[in-house]
Amino acid sequence: MIIFNTWLYQFDHITFENVAKQIPTAAKLGVEYFVIDAGWFGKDSSWGANIGDWEENPNFGFRGRMSEIAEMVRNHGMKFGFWLEVERAVMQSEAAQKYPQYFIPYNGNCFLDFANPQAREYIFRVLSNLVDHYGISFIKFDFNADLCFDQTAQAFTEYFKGYRAFIKRVRKTY
Repeated sequence: MIIFNTWLYQFDHITFENVAKQIPTAAKLGVEYFVIDAGWFGKDSSWGANIGDWEENPNFGFRGRMSEIAEMVRNHGMKFGFWLEVERAVMQSEAAQKYPQYFIPYNGNCFLDFANPQAREYIFRVLSNLVDHYGISFIKFDFNADLCFDQTAQAFTEYFKGYRAFIKRVRKTY
């Protein structure tokens, strides 16, 4: 599997124009999966301040044109994908503010409570909407932050069972 990841091109400084220029070259090099990394979501220019708000940024990045990028990728014979950190949100994100019952606050972040079936259903719906809307064939999941303290004192047993159930559902559905 050969993957092109926009993070390796210009990190989070993506624009419609600079990513569109990379697509034909990636296809000529035999890339199979073209993956958009950080910088595509949120409401302002700081993607790090928007982690958890998994909606295309209308003001920065592709400025609402990610569907066009996805179509260009497919037209060049590659599969389209992007990066998500489904397990984490920042405290000021709309997701964490709107659904605090689905998140575990820790060390300036909020971690999705995978032990909670409603939280898993919520993030599955978010992911499904993105997959369906953009025709995603590849998802890059990163665990860039760690939830180091288990409030249940069960060594994260239920958390990881829930995470595995979520991943199984994603694989089965898509």
